[in-house]
Amino acid sequence: MPPPRSKRPSPRVRIFPLGDTALLAELGTKLDTALNTRAIALATALKKRRDVRQAVAGYAGVTVHFDPEQTTHDALGAAIKRLAAKRPPMAEPGRLHRIPVVYDGPDLEEVAARLKLTPQRIAELHSKPIYRAFLVGGARAAAPPRTKDTSAGGIGRHRGPPDRHLSAADARRLAPDRALVGEALLPRSRPAHPVPRGRSREIFRSLQMTAVLRVVEPGLFTTVQDLGRPWAVTAGVPPGGAMDRFAHRAANLIVGNAETEATLECTLTGPHLTADHSCLVAIAGGDLDPHINGQAAPMWTGVFLSRGDRLTFGSRRYGGRAYISIAGGIRADRWLGSLSTSLLAGRGGMHGRNLKAGDMIEVAREATRPAVSGHELAPHLRIDYAAHSLFAVPGPHVKRLNPDARRLLFGAPFKVSREADRMGYRLEGPRLATEGDELLSFGVTAGVVQVPHGGQPILLMADHQTAGGYPVVATVVSASMPVAAQLVPGDELHFAEVTLEHARQMRAWQAAALNTLRDGVR
Repeated sequence: MPPPRSKRPSPRVRIFPLGDTALLAELGTKLDTALNTRAIALATALKKRRDVRQAVAGYAGVTVHFDPEQTTHDALGAAIKRLAAKRPPMAEPGRLHRIPVVYDGPDLEEVAARLKLTPQRIAELHSKPIYRAFLVGGARAAAPPRTKDTSAGGIGRHRGPPDRHLSAADARRLAPDRALVGEALLPRSRPAHPVPRGRSREIFRSLQMTAVLRVVEPGLFTTVQDLGRPWAVTAGVPPGGAMDRFAHRAANLIVGNAETEATLECTLTGPHLTADHSCLVAIAGGDLDPHINGQAAPMWTGVFLSRGDRLTFGSRRYGGRAYISIAGGIRADRWLGSLSTSLLAGRGGMHGRNLKAGDMIEVAREATRPAVSGHELAPHLRIDYAAHSLFAVPGPHVKRLNPDARRLLFGAPFKVSREADRMGYRLEGPRLATEGDELLSFGVTAGVVQVPHGGQPILLMADHQTAGGYPVVATVVSASMPVAAQLVPGDELHFAEVTLEHARQMRAWQAAALNTLRDGVR
């Protein structure tokens, strides 16, 4: 009788929170084709769950974005461990892409001289293997070629340059490559209306619209934003969307829109807009001193504009971003399912750019409710943007900080540096020393606090790269991200450690505040 067959040991899966709406499932710590295959299979299985919004496979792990109304970190973590313990499905063979290459780089001669080879031989050696794409996103370095030996030995560095940002060229390359039908970029903000052609690519034609607002002066940096395109992160496209989701949602609900409609995100200074047709608008978020016809306009309140009225802004009082909604929503270019402006790709919103003088803002549809001014979010339900404490949960790599560095992280003040934009904020303050080997890149999310080699932390925001390899020592919880969105260079902040339960309660309070707006328009 043959001896019983031994069971294959289950892979050890470690689950780490990435804030209160995401987690990291780490399958291993080495660059290995088998681990990457398991990560891809696990991400594919998780995407079928109703409580999972997105699952992004990394080199050897999966970043899972989940719906906190349907599951918890612990429940989903347990389910992931059960899935990972099962025999992974056979990996579908990846498509083979042949990329035309011209070997004329500025370093070719130097590399050939160092290796004592001819440039022609370098080209032959480089073009011969079949390469595997382990990850699409923040890591730029090519994965090792497929060989019979899939061990991690001898592979060397896998991480890209320190900035890890997806370049404009990379973002454009990731977009579908099919020809457009009709004129997509028109002189005015025309609708991005898909023409059904049986293809996955969205094709745009203009429809007759009503322009309600004319841009006289655009403000410092005003863009069209909705809730972004989080479903596109698996293709390496930043999620984007409104930086302050609470203010964006509130502004929409005040005028009777769905919270997913697009708004104008105004940074530091607001635009000068003139009403060409009557409309109902609301302004929420940071106070940039709005005025209508020279008179102070209320914030967080529906305001009716008659034809010829002027909406202007003065000096910033607090916060960094205000959101202007229009009853009926804003018509704009749609890219990858979202109206949000992607400056990296030059797509979405107002033709992939910020507003300019002469632009016309058009409504997306007729308002579904009568235009009634005065509907507001009660003052006690508004976010206190003056409190610069960002509540955060410890990240997957917090143990790489020594005790002194951890005390500094959750105790010392930091300041937003001048290197701050929609991608993230580089923070000035005490240096946070980390220990340990280099990390394999993995999917990241808005709110994560990365610590690069220099020790000065980086807080990722809405247009963050989709993957990174720096240690993540904390993640700002979703209820604190509106406060983070209103910070400007020079502002001081503190990270305050909280539990996932406290984060859930904060999120529930904000949801209840927004529900009062929904109840008020029924």
